[in-house]
Amino acid sequence: MPAILPAPLESPQTLPSQSEGDTTILASSATRPVPEGLGAAASASGTWPELGAYENDLAAGTLVAGCRIERRVAAGGMGVVYRAFDLRLGRRVAIKISLRSNDAEQTQLAMRSVLAEGRALGRIHNPGVSTAFRSGTLDPATAYLVLEWIDGKTLKQLLREAPGAWDMWAALPILIRLAIALQSVHDQGFVHRDVKPENVMQAASGQLKLIDFGLATPIGQQSNEPSNVFFATPAYAAPEAIRGLPVDERTDIYALGCMAFEMFAGRKPFSAKGSPVAVLHQHVHEARPSLASHDATIAPELSAFVARMMARNANDRPRSMAQVIETLAWLYREEYGKWPAAYREYRSHRATQ
Repeated sequence: MPAILPAPLESPQTLPSQSEGDTTILASSATRPVPEGLGAAASASGTWPELGAYENDLAAGTLVAGCRIERRVAAGGMGVVYRAFDLRLGRRVAIKISLRSNDAEQTQLAMRSVLAEGRALGRIHNPGVSTAFRSGTLDPATAYLVLEWIDGKTLKQLLREAPGAWDMWAALPILIRLAIALQSVHDQGFVHRDVKPENVMQAASGQLKLIDFGLATPIGQQSNEPSNVFFATPAYAAPEAIRGLPVDERTDIYALGCMAFEMFAGRKPFSAKGSPVAVLHQHVHEARPSLASHDATIAPELSAFVARMMARNANDRPRSMAQVIETLAWLYREEYGKWPAAYREYRSHRATQ
């Protein structure tokens, strides 16, 4: 997830890149060969920060923090996630272990990220947000986080299985549920900062879950990363985050707007094959694409609201996720003559608080 970028970003530049799905690592410094055993965590370009003696690819059966490792399921810039069985809770869980490398600063950054994710999730209680059971340290340079195991698919997988533009009936309920989950995050004083299809899980029950809070930041603060490092997924990065400015609820609204565009248009709003920096430049400097110009059958009100969510200036976006929820629910009702189930549940819950 980290990207070392020139600041301010004024024009596209060619830098070595590593791609983890849609999460990109841009580095101005030299990179090193991929260690054996990292598998899917390795980059498409064949490079990865040099690892130390610590084993970042744990074998099945390894005991870690009271959990028996079953298999690795994901890897990112801050840690590796495994499916495991929690011997204390007697249930299957996911456990995230911070990455270690020969770079002490990078190792500590990954460790702080995993511990911060645990603290953030400990304050958020919403069925649309993944549950954290416990977190801690394995040694002075390694942190862990035990999470609920979600047996299902990511929204990215669902989009790949049903390529092309989604209609309002399919897309709006998902966007509303995500907005409700994000409002609970904002209510506790955090910005998720990495809202994207890969970080949305649909469980076998149909329940949507927002996952991966490794970049979560208190509202109104700048990130805690080193000043020359930018963490984000380029396709969904808000201009203020790219510029290193403080982030707030509207940063997540921007990313959700990019996801909405992708669902309704069947493509991301900004893209530049092989050039993540160019995508960041587009977010900061180029005009917003229009859903209406992409598909004339899309409701003008929907096109206008998605464009507003993706406004370059945060002051031009909706003020809060609550406003996003209300508007998306209204658009659904205008189209189908009834309120979506997610919105009815939301209003009922808010009425009892």
